[in-house]
Amino acid sequence: MDAATGMKLEELVKRYGENKDYIKPYEKEIKADNDEIKKIMKTENIKTFPGGDYEATYRIDVSEDFDYDKLVQVIQNFWKESGHYDEMCPFLKVKFEPDMEAIENAIYNGQFDATILAGCKVKKETPKLIINKIKKEKKDE
Repeated sequence: MDAATGMKLEELVKRYGENKDYIKPYEKEIKADNDEIKKIMKTENIKTFPGGDYEATYRIDVSEDFDYDKLVQVIQNFWKESGHYDEMCPFLKVKFEPDMEAIENAIYNGQFDATILAGCKVKKETPKLIINKIKKEKKDE
């Protein structure tokens, strides 16, 4: 490493460490405030709420994923019912972990019916709190 790169890296590491040390005392307070705001907004069914120059927005993001144990069972049953008793199922890895890419490709190519996987899906809800600074409107001139 040349001297200039070494000096730049040293400056970045120093600045990072100093900034991290600066915010560390506030992290617990910020997390506690975040949790309390989400709790109140959820309990009171509030979507947005102003506070000074800021506005809090509360929402719940819902995502879907598969229950892998159920998914493995469904895929194994499908493979056996398709007459492939002695062949290794290409949709499962050796430790019986679903190969999502192979499953997606098989569904796309019409080799596998996605509807039989419906019972394997699980929904995950993630509460989100977004705090934004309120934009001041331009005054008419």
